[in-house]
Amino acid sequence: MERDRIRILYIGPIPPEVGGRFYGGVATHLWELATQASIRGYDVYVLADDAVFSPSKLVVRNINNVKIIIPPSRPAKVLRAVRFWSTSKRLELNTKLLNFLDLKGKLFILYLADVLREIMDLTKPDLIHVHSLLHPSNLALRIIDPPVPIIITDHGA
Repeated sequence: MERDRIRILYIGPIPPEVGGRFYGGVATHLWELATQASIRGYDVYVLADDAVFSPSKLVVRNINNVKIIIPPSRPAKVLRAVRFWSTSKRLELNTKLLNFLDLKGKLFILYLADVLREIMDLTKPDLIHVHSLLHPSNLALRIIDPPVPIIITDHGA
């Protein structure tokens, strides 16, 4: 089945009026970019890692034709990280790049890699745009190595 619209997955914070925690700055920029992309005919998804609402499983909410993906709550993180780590050995994924992190950091990145793998299966994006050079999803994406272009922008000074 052929798709008629390009799919973009944005990753970063969103403003409070759409369920996030941050006013202004990157959150507002990301939301405006996502909204404009949607208006211009793109199929737009935003992984809102700062959502106030914390579900027990992955949730997708549609606001103004932008699909906001809200990751699972904290209790699920450790279980997902361990599950991902055990399957990553079988799948020969590169988890060695996390050696510089402490155990808590490794578990968080592995959790995020598992969530991103699920999101990739769900959305099948043509492009991923991460909003921050230091965003942890950059390491998680490195592990799962998606077959689509990844753009990383940083809005710091």
